[in-house]
Amino acid sequence: MKTSRYFILVPLIFGMFIIPGTFSRSASANPSGCLIPDAPVLLSPPGYSGSSDNTPAFDWQDALNASSYQIQVDDDFDFLSPEIDEHLAVSTFTPSNPLADSNYFWKARGINDTPGCNEPGPWSEIYHLLITTAPTYNISSNWMSTPPLINGQILGSEWTDAATFNITSPGPLLNMLPTGETLSWLPSDRLEFEAETQSVVPFSPTTPEYLPVTLYIKNSGSVLYMAIDNPNDSINSPFDQMGIYFDDNPLPSDGQWSLTTCGNADGEGNFYILASVTQFREWVSGAVICDPVVSPAPGVNGKLGYGSGHLQIEAAFNLQTSALRGAPGDVINIYFWIFDADNQAFDGKWPLTGYYRDPSTFGSLTLAESTQVSLKTFLPLLIR
Repeated sequence: MKTSRYFILVPLIFGMFIIPGTFSRSASANPSGCLIPDAPVLLSPPGYSGSSDNTPAFDWQDALNASSYQIQVDDDFDFLSPEIDEHLAVSTFTPSNPLADSNYFWKARGINDTPGCNEPGPWSEIYHLLITTAPTYNISSNWMSTPPLINGQILGSEWTDAATFNITSPGPLLNMLPTGETLSWLPSDRLEFEAETQSVVPFSPTTPEYLPVTLYIKNSGSVLYMAIDNPNDSINSPFDQMGIYFDDNPLPSDGQWSLTTCGNADGEGNFYILASVTQFREWVSGAVICDPVVSPAPGVNGKLGYGSGHLQIEAAFNLQTSALRGAPGDVINIYFWIFDADNQAFDGKWPLTGYYRDPSTFGSLTLAESTQVSLKTFLPLLIR
């Protein structure tokens, strides 16, 4: 007889009352009585995370009706030739052979293989994991000797006093669904990242080979200057943008958004630098989003330009009047990226294992003091 699936509905009872039409769980079975397992809930490594461990421990919740599990790990979201494909008796797995540095995707499912049964359940969600053993680094700004003209054109004479860093994405990471469908929204459109967008999976295409994306950074006693040169984006788009997330209240940074009410001139959150406007979105403890977005962002001057033949972004943040507050010598938790709208790609970002989702993964930015005048350059080993 052809196997069919049936659903057994179990009423949810509150005290002495049964609420019609409300059920605690649906279980699936075939005519032989073999129950089909639920999809597992993945635990760690969490989605959109990075690891310097080439043998990470994969862990997921036990699934109802599962007596064993299957896990797959692949460097492509189609799972056509997974690096790991294991059948396990437990809901955890640590590879014995190290995984190479790369972007990975992983999923798991339960199997009911009790005597007389062989029923695999549905796959879990797909989680993304970046494995990189490239050296981690924090950023130290240089003391400014020449204030740059913020016009979207990086001139050597204006930025020779800046510290420089290679922030090329080890991907790139694309704004796409697992099916390869490009999303219609942009990072600055969905500042709240509603629940339906959580299925977005960044992935690494085979092309192109990225040219280095360079960050320039320096500060005076009252202004932080940043510029990004992106030779991978030669198409002028009104939707190209730069995102900056920061945790600066209180200082030193405490690793979280700490304020409890919205409307703070010195609040925490994120900036967006777009072709036509700068924006500030405040976040408070929770993490809770503050509405509306503030546009233009007070104390922020940012410009995009293509005069060099590709995208360049320059920005200045007043450390006394913008939401980003600080003084020479302060250490601020920060994360930023540059987005190529035409290719829906995050061409550069820092930290390398950070993501633009909220709350973000931060690195440490140290503001220079006037005695620090030497040029710092850091070109880390990047994954290809």
